[in-house]
Amino acid sequence: MRWGVIGTGWVSRTFIAALRESTAARVVAIASRDVTRAAAIAVELGSARAYGAYIDLLADPEVDAVYVGLPNSMHAEWSIACARAGKHVLCEKPLAVSRAEAEAMFTAAREAGVWLMEAFMYRFHPQTLKVQELIAAGAIGQVRLIRAAFTFTVANPANVRLSAELAGGALMDVGCYPVNFARMIAGSAPDHVAAAAHWAPSGVDETLIGSLEDPGPVMAQISRSISASRVQSAQVIGSAGVIELDEAFTPPFDRPTRIRLRRGAEVEEIAIPPINHYRLEAEAFGRLIAAGHGDHGLPEMPLVETLDNIATIEALLEAARGLRNGGQTMQERSCSACGGTIRPVVLIEDHGPTVGEQPSAVAPGQAQRSLGIVYNEHYPTKATACTVCGHIDLWVDPEWAASLK
Repeated sequence: MRWGVIGTGWVSRTFIAALRESTAARVVAIASRDVTRAAAIAVELGSARAYGAYIDLLADPEVDAVYVGLPNSMHAEWSIACARAGKHVLCEKPLAVSRAEAEAMFTAAREAGVWLMEAFMYRFHPQTLKVQELIAAGAIGQVRLIRAAFTFTVANPANVRLSAELAGGALMDVGCYPVNFARMIAGSAPDHVAAAAHWAPSGVDETLIGSLEDPGPVMAQISRSISASRVQSAQVIGSAGVIELDEAFTPPFDRPTRIRLRRGAEVEEIAIPPINHYRLEAEAFGRLIAAGHGDHGLPEMPLVETLDNIATIEALLEAARGLRNGGQTMQERSCSACGGTIRPVVLIEDHGPTVGEQPSAVAPGQAQRSLGIVYNEHYPTKATACTVCGHIDLWVDPEWAASLK
């Protein structure tokens, strides 16, 4: 597989270095807005071509697939451009900044007859695959709770992770890993989320904590920060045991990682040999292109999870902003079932009518169980969960309800 790489930041350079070890994939072209940076990397590789414009790389007939390693806000634009140029696309996480954007990207790929996949390299590491194997074998019984955290410190205020314009923030940058891990373990998308955040002066979330409630018996607690000491841990708590990971998302290339399996007083450590998971990801994507795996993509990174995860990220940010901007309004209300104290949440699943339909029996200000998705443009509503009984209310905007009359 002949690769082109767009962007010369840290993650792109890590991807390029990984492919030097591969016999099945090689980088043949690199593009950067600063052509001298692209040229310097091309010289190191020996035979790669350097371009000073992304569009020029897309015109290179020897490029089969493109790795998009640009800031988050540019993922959709250039992934779609790659697809329309007939190139398969491996796009750095998060794939997009909204579900609508991600759907447009997948549509462009389908129309062009190429593959598009979100680059979550840890999903291809043997440690992640072993965790899935243990859970499937019932090693910890039924999964009940997932805890995952990814934190580190961004000291430079000019860092792209602190730029609202470039879709930065803790959740978009490293928080997508715990969200992805929770979706992988739970096996389905959450239908309720809640979140709170501390915000950087630039307007992005600097630290965010969230809870995810699965339709089944699984709940997740996730934490991420770009202003805290480095942690990248995960814990899966089951009815009969616990799985613990200390290096869940960026396993080292040069030493083993360990999975701790706790069952009662018994603790087993499972050593996983080091390997470059960026290389494994690229080679797996090459096999997908060569053989095809149906419309669902690779089993290590199913396409449906990408859409679920970006919807969850949107919901978490909405919930955190709602708590910051709308908390006082919510305090004026109470649970319609028991009168208890409520807190803002975001409903993810759409249970409402389709476009053109109207809900029945909607009165101004009436609390409804679940009329529809909270960010559905047809339903200007706010969702709350009772802290006493757990009941979910959906509060309808009185002016909107009156407009239906």
